[in-house]
Formats: sequence, C-alpha cells, structure tokens
Amino acid sequence: PKVPITEEAMNKTGIVVDPNSLNMTVHGNGMNTVPITSGLTDFRQWLKSFSNVILAADNGRKFNVPVFINTHHFLKYTRILLSTCYGFIDSINVLK
Repeated sequence: PKVPITEEAMNKTGIVVDPNSLNMTVHGNGMNTVPITSGLTDFRQWLKSFSNVILAADNGRKFNVPVFINTHHFLKYTRILLSTCYGFIDSINVLK
C-alpha cells in the first residue's frame, strides 16, 4: 500500500499498525512480522513446490490482485512472480 492504514480501516478490521514503531496488532494481539521482500520471497519459494499455480482471492479482481501485482512491480519482482504463478481468479465470481 502507498498510504498508511486509516483509523476507520483499523476499527473495522481490528488490525492496528503503530506508525512510529510499525508494530502490528490484530484485536490487541501482537503479530510477528517480516519485511515484505522476505515474505514475498518465501511465498514464491512455497509456490514453486506446486505446478500450474492459480491464485484465488476474494474480491481479487478489484483489490487483492492489483495490489499484489503492483507490489511485485514496485519491487521489480514481476518476472519472478510470472515464473511461479500461472494466473489469478476472483473467488467471488467462482462461488456465485
């Protein structure tokens, strides 16, 4: 994301990020976090253990997939993503 999580979003989701320390809690419970580059690298390594991977996300077409792809593009990881993921599907459309 390009902007910090809003107060309204924190209230709705229970996810709170302290802007000073970048510590995150979910419903008051502290979370272990990793840098985004490490998390994406580990995720892609895990995806490599499967063949013909298609990622599914609820509301993926409008939000999750664009954010996921834009993050890879920003980090210059697009080519690596495309080598491990065959495509994306929006589960909302599938489950109707």
